[in-house]
Amino acid sequence: MKRFKSALYLATAASIALTAVGAQAQTKIPFSPGQSAPSNPTDTGNASSVTAGSVDSLLGTGATSIQNVLRSECAAIGTNSPAWVPGGTGTATTGLQPNFACIYEEEGSGFGRQQWRSVNNEWTAASLPNSRFVAVSTAAGTGHVQFAFADSSLLASDLTTFNTNVKATAGDSIMFPKYVLPVAIAYAPVYGQNKNTGKDMSFHISSPVSIGGTPVGGMRLSHSLYCGIFNGDITNFNDSAFTTPNGGATLQDTVNDDATRWGNDGVPIRLVGRMEKSGTTDIFTRALHAQCTGPTNKYATNAETLPYNYSTSGVDFSHERPDTDLKNGGGANAGSTNSVGKEYFDTTTNSIQPSMNSLPGAPTSYPTGKVGSGLYLVAIGSGAVASAIVAPADYNLNGTILNGKIGYVASDYIANSPTGNAQLHAAALRTGASSGGFFMPDAPSAVLAMGTIAPPQATNSTSGVYDVSDTRKNRNGVTLDRADPLSWYDALYPTATTGLAQPSDGYPITGTTQFLGYRCYTQRNREHIVNLLGWETGAVTHDWQNVDHTGAIQGIVTASNIGNLPAGWAHAVNETFLTNSSEISGGHTLGSLNLWIQDSPLPGGNANSTCTVGMGM
Repeated sequence: MKRFKSALYLATAASIALTAVGAQAQTKIPFSPGQSAPSNPTDTGNASSVTAGSVDSLLGTGATSIQNVLRSECAAIGTNSPAWVPGGTGTATTGLQPNFACIYEEEGSGFGRQQWRSVNNEWTAASLPNSRFVAVSTAAGTGHVQFAFADSSLLASDLTTFNTNVKATAGDSIMFPKYVLPVAIAYAPVYGQNKNTGKDMSFHISSPVSIGGTPVGGMRLSHSLYCGIFNGDITNFNDSAFTTPNGGATLQDTVNDDATRWGNDGVPIRLVGRMEKSGTTDIFTRALHAQCTGPTNKYATNAETLPYNYSTSGVDFSHERPDTDLKNGGGANAGSTNSVGKEYFDTTTNSIQPSMNSLPGAPTSYPTGKVGSGLYLVAIGSGAVASAIVAPADYNLNGTILNGKIGYVASDYIANSPTGNAQLHAAALRTGASSGGFFMPDAPSAVLAMGTIAPPQATNSTSGVYDVSDTRKNRNGVTLDRADPLSWYDALYPTATTGLAQPSDGYPITGTTQFLGYRCYTQRNREHIVNLLGWETGAVTHDWQNVDHTGAIQGIVTASNIGNLPAGWAHAVNETFLTNSSEISGGHTLGSLNLWIQDSPLPGGNANSTCTVGMGM
């Protein structure tokens, strides 16, 4: 049965559990208290911009996967949003809270965790490609972020560092899923140019898919196909394994390509992945670890870095990205069998370049003849991966110039997304190993994959109501607890190969993007954090003039192929972190756990009483 879902299908009908306070009267969050007036010369704001001006905004960093949708949300919430470019002007048309503003620097999930856990969050990594800020003096106390995002989980070491460096100022650590993120297997529809006519040759897709009227591809990949591709076992798009799932036809362009050339040379497969520590890589490797069970599977675990081995490869990207783990002496990766070639995609020149520190003889990601190398070309950030995939064909095989690149990228980069690349298409993946529907990486399919998984300390996935009888365990064998940041992630993965790692329905490579925050914020920042979170979870539904805009921000998310939290999870987040909840279980009131940032999502709400004078991010 054909099963495709539209990213817009639930844009206005997302099922979100609204707290009672969501319908109460709203007021404008003032400049002071609240967001400080940009005209105030004595107020340095939260950081300094690259133009050396004050930035009066919430500051965040981390995952590149959600950078576009997050910025769209920020612009829609606040008329005075500086459009995430220091010195920029307001861009929002709705002005749900006119004095709201946030700036986000996308540098990868690993970098987001690093900045979140440090009390003085200066941009310490060299060669950051997206830096929008200059370092501010430690004495000013304004160099830290107020939030971060990661497609991966916090580690125990992150929490240890946080408790040492940040807890005294920020209060307890907070982590929970904010977005449901399908990771697209992306490819360029044009695979080369006919050497005789010069015409583009495009993949023949037997069951093409459109989302919202925009063609987005639909090349069908079974479990065995995508496992074979990303393990280097299937190295050419003319492999017969592509025929059955694609309606019994090959992928050859029967108009502009010829069968003889296709049969002899086909299109060598070229893999594209991430150079920096990436939560998107963590989601991708977790799925391949769980779903690819053959003896050649390189994905021994999930990690923010692809399977890699310096000793056997000599590949080293320390010059291009000093904080990468793809280097001699690098950190954790998804397996010890090397999967990375020596080249990277340089967005400055829009070309493939060799890494400076790789050893002579390091393996190449380029094909050999018609055989793909099975090794990744890497790039920094989701946007660079997308650019690499759709870059003009550059591989000459017997006079025909071919592309053939395929990789993993956040789904909001696909053609139909408002911020997507018109030339980037996505594959439809089969959920089951040998049966089940083919799903596109869109919002409904991602939420469907989350299935009936309940949030921590909840036994009803639909309601998400606080329930201490929940007996599930976290990674350390301890019963799930809402006060434990790890529990909000571990609830999704009962084991390494179950839960969201191998869903029974929906899009099979789906994960979540975690909000990393703090319990204690300054007055100027607290109400803005609540707005940043509450518009999506349904805790905030009315603008400053008390006009109902229910679903406005949620629609931005789903239009970008990213899922909002299911109703039960949204309810659990609202009741735990955005209000002083009266829910009771086992004689315990949820609010008494003091996990909440503000006692009400309304402007003017009170800070947690544990946040004493001098505390706040």
